[in-house]
Parts: sequence; C-alpha cells; structure tokens
Amino acid sequence: FATGMPQSTQLDWQTPGGFKSYQACLLPQFAKDDSVASVLTIARDITDRQRVESAQQQQKEFLQTIFDYMPVMLAFYNAVGELQSVNREWERVLGWSCSEALQIDLLAECYPEPAYRQTVLETIARSDGKWYDFQTKVREGYTVDISWASIRLSDGTRIAIGQDIIERKQAEAALRASEERFRATFEQAAVGMVTSILNGRFFRVNQKFCEIVGYNHAELLTRTYFEITHPDDLPADLAYAESLIIGEIPNYSIEKRYIRKDGTPVWVNLSVSLVRSSYGEPQYTLAVVEDISVRKQVEANLERAYNSLREREELYRTLTTHAPVGIFQTNAQGDITFVNQRWCEIAGMTREQVTDNGWREALLPEDWERLRSIRQNQSRNLAPSTQTENAPADGEKLAAQKMRPVEFRFVAADGKISWAIGNSSPLQDANGKFQGIIGTLLDISPRKKAEERLAKINECFLEFSGDPSENINRLTTMCGELLGANCAIYNRVQEGEILCSLGEWYTSGDWNHAEREAGEICYKAIKAGTDELLVVRKMLDTSDVQTD
Repeated sequence: FATGMPQSTQLDWQTPGGFKSYQACLLPQFAKDDSVASVLTIARDITDRQRVESAQQQQKEFLQTIFDYMPVMLAFYNAVGELQSVNREWERVLGWSCSEALQIDLLAECYPEPAYRQTVLETIARSDGKWYDFQTKVREGYTVDISWASIRLSDGTRIAIGQDIIERKQAEAALRASEERFRATFEQAAVGMVTSILNGRFFRVNQKFCEIVGYNHAELLTRTYFEITHPDDLPADLAYAESLIIGEIPNYSIEKRYIRKDGTPVWVNLSVSLVRSSYGEPQYTLAVVEDISVRKQVEANLERAYNSLREREELYRTLTTHAPVGIFQTNAQGDITFVNQRWCEIAGMTREQVTDNGWREALLPEDWERLRSIRQNQSRNLAPSTQTENAPADGEKLAAQKMRPVEFRFVAADGKISWAIGNSSPLQDANGKFQGIIGTLLDISPRKKAEERLAKINECFLEFSGDPSENINRLTTMCGELLGANCAIYNRVQEGEILCSLGEWYTSGDWNHAEREAGEICYKAIKAGTDELLVVRKMLDTSDVQTD
C-alpha cells in the first residue's frame, strides 16, 4: 500500500449461504502525513464464474483423456486441412509422434503412389462419415490395412478416425477359408448333409443326400422334410425338432425312413443340430443323414437268424431233455462240457459230478484205459496234417472220420455196475478246425444181462448128460443163478415123476414165519405140483434154512 498502487486479490469466504469467491480491488487512502489511513475495498462475486471455469476445465481434461486413450486412431485438422493433433493410438499404429507428423508431408509419406494418394484426398474432401479401407504405409516402411472415416464439423475443421483392420482382415480371411472348407466338406461328404429353415423347407442339400432320397437339388429346394418323411416316423421327428428349437435339447439323433422319389422307403440315421445367431436366435437346422438301409437289412436277417437259432436251440433243448439216450459234448481237450439228464441217469452221476473229470473216475479202471487208448488214436487221426497235392483237406478228413462205438461200465456210488455204449462224431468250426466231440450214450445193461443169461443157458445145455435128474438139477440151478443170488431152488422126485417148481415166492409185509408149519414153503409147492419155480430170497436169513 505504501506505493499508493491499488492491489488485486481473490478473497474466499465461508458464508451462511455457502462458500463464496470474490475478486477484490484494494485502494489505499492516505492521511496528510502520507500514511495509509484506510483501505477502500471493491469486491465482485465470482463464485458462478469459477464454477463454470472449473466445469469447463474438467470437461476439457475428460475429452483430452478420451482423445488420448481412445482405442481408435484420431487426428484433428483445421479448416484448411492442416494437421493439428493426433492421439496415442494414431502414434502407435503409424509410428510418428505428433510433433514429428507436423513437420512432414504426412499424406506423401503414407501414400507414396500419386494416383492412390489422389483417391485418398478425394475421400477426405467428401468427409461423408463413411468407412473406406486403404493400405497405409507406416514409419517403419511396411503397409497396414486401415479403415478411415472423415467427419467435417460446423466450423470447417475435420476429424479423421482410423482403425487398424489387420485383425479384421485376418478374421475375414479365416472366415472365408472356414466357409470354403465347410462348403467342400458339405458337398463332398460321404453322408447326406442338409440345412433347413425353421419351417422345414430345405435351402441347402449335398449330392449324397440327393442320391439317398432320389431327388435332384432343384426338386428338394421346393420341398420340406415333412413331405418326404415316412408318415409313421414323422410325429417323433417333429417332436424332437420342436424341443430343439425351443431349447429343451441341444441336438438329437433318430433312425427314420424317408420316402424316395420312386416311392420306396429308405432307412437313415438322422443327426440334427440347431444353428443360432450371435444373439441366440434360432436360424436354421443342420442335419447329417446316413443311409443305414444295408445295416437294417443285416439286422433283419440277423433277427430272423436269431429267431431261427432260438427255435433250434429250443428244439435241441427239448430233444436233449426228453431223449431216451444220453447226450454229451466235449471240447477239443476231451473235457465234457455238456450232458443231458438221461446221461446222468445212465452213469449214476449228477451234472456237478461230471465236471473236473469226475466221469472218468466213475469208469472201471480197465474200461477207462481202453477208452483213453481209443481216444488217443482218434486224436492223432484228427490232427491237422501237411497237405499234399492229392490229399483231402483236414476239414474233409475230419468230416469223413468215423468214430466206432465203444462199450464201457460205470460204477455208481452204491456199487451198482451199469453197461453203456457211446457213439460220437467230431465237431469242427467253419474252417474245418477240430472243436471237440458230440455223442450219445445208450444204456445196454439189460442187453448185457440178457447176453449173460443166454450164455449161461447155452452153457447149461452144452453140459447136459444122460441123467435126467442131473440135467434137472442143472436147469433149476441155472434158473436160480439167472433170477439172482441167495436163491434156493427146490425140486423133488416122487413116485417116478419129476416135479420142477418154477416161479418166485414173495411174502407180504406182515407175514410171520413163526405161525407157519415147518417146511410149509416146500410142502405147499410140492403139494401144488405146479410148473412154477419157487424162489426164496435171502434163504440164510430165514428160519426155513433149518427146516427146508
């Protein structure tokens, strides 16, 4: 204040109405002795102006930040086309800083070919806001694909906006390559491929699908898949398609029939997926169609064969169950793999006992040795041999091989011996390889007993002498032996007559010998004088042994 000059300052006061800013001018007032007697203050409220200036500064900083960090290239030109400023993305892509760009002929550097540069200048002059792709040379000397748009403002200034589209170009190239691969795959696929819009109409089909259904491309593009689907298969197909479109399922696969152009049905395996837009809206369906007619025919043949085989198996099971002979089967090593119930009855064994060579242990030792020797000889005859020019094939030799019947004896757990005769034939696979043996077992115990009896009868008659009593004794003894062990045969000669008693004597369960007269058995037989043979079983266990 001593200088006498007015002073300007900003005064900030906190008032009841809020914070206030004032622009103040301080004027000193001097006394007669030239000292400052007072200060005259003139103040103006600048609170609103400062708020506006602050907002403008913030907006400027905000716009500058957006300008600097915008992920696209930005350049400002004045009304006469001179470059004013560029952003960081512009500097990164083209390689020049803003100060360097202001010192060079930028269009000549970026577009050295005059005709091409003229096209760029014409595009800039239009400034219509549309995007144009140009190959632009950067500071390092190589060119990049940049898409430019120029916008003219109301004051004549322009903003140039650029995008490095190398990634877009690469994506477009990849998309074209992908589309080309899809087209090649679609057209050359070994299966039918079809695209259909949501109303079921075909809009793209390949040649293989045309061959499957018998229509050409033009004919199919005027039809829907409803029209060529077999009526019996259409409801299921439509139900799956509806679930696919509303998003209940991501895809589906079914076996169905198309009706070919000639009216014949053709079986296919249909796999369908839905193609959606980037917004998730359904656009069209893509289907892969495989002709499975041959497979279906094979399955039908197999089913018939299976049914036939099942019928044969049932017949075989019935035959083996009710056959009056035993039936058995072995593997190539000679182990029994199957026997029927009759075989078990003849051998006196259960099926469980047959396994683990239990049937061999049930044979008499001498019969097993004989059977094993026969089987070894048969195995050598059935073994594959080195073929000569005129020799029959192994399969033919196997088929022609005859296995002769073999007789052997089983010993049951109770010691009972039963005779059996086995007949067998070799089993071979489709290549003629020996697989085992199948055969039958016949119970010949009754025949063997009859043969023994016949032998005894022949022996008895061959030993006849001139003595009738001796011959009668031989006959009655023979009869007793034929009827069983522990039998007593009674014969008497009385008054020159020969009494030969023939028959068997049985007692009831409540018969009590103590109540009978001693010698009653013989007495009644002799008195009756019949032609029946009287046999007393287990004679030594009865009291008759003392009286008779």
